Amino acid sequence: MNLETRYQMNPIETSIISFYIAGVQHANWLEWVHSDVKIEPGVELLLVKEPLNKYDPNAIAITTTDRIKLGYVPAKLTHILRTAREHGAVKCKLFSYNPNAHEATMFKVECFLIPDLKNEPTK
Repeated sequence: MNLETRYQMNPIETSIISFYIAGVQHANWLEWVHSDVKIEPGVELLLVKEPLNKYDPNAIAITTTDRIKLGYVPAKLTHILRTAREHGAVKCKLFSYNPNAHEATMFKVECFLIPDLKNEPTK
């Protein structure tokens, strides 16, 4: 069962967090312009830890499934997403894309956070 279906069936088990991608100006997202990669609402995105990032070793890059980097999870949310990944599944998708917007609001992401219910105490 995919995460969206699980959320629809039991939204209490699932959290949703949405945010604008940070650091767009430092990413290589323009690569997709000359590729077959689709950047449109609904496309799946990946969270990739960057422990060797010289500016922030806790940085989490956001890429397409073809590994084109769009930017980063805002620093104030990296702890939340890192913790969520340790305790369950996180699936992200592009919620909106506005090529005419300022870089700070160009890409909006929505992430579904589903706890690992196998590790939850039974009632």
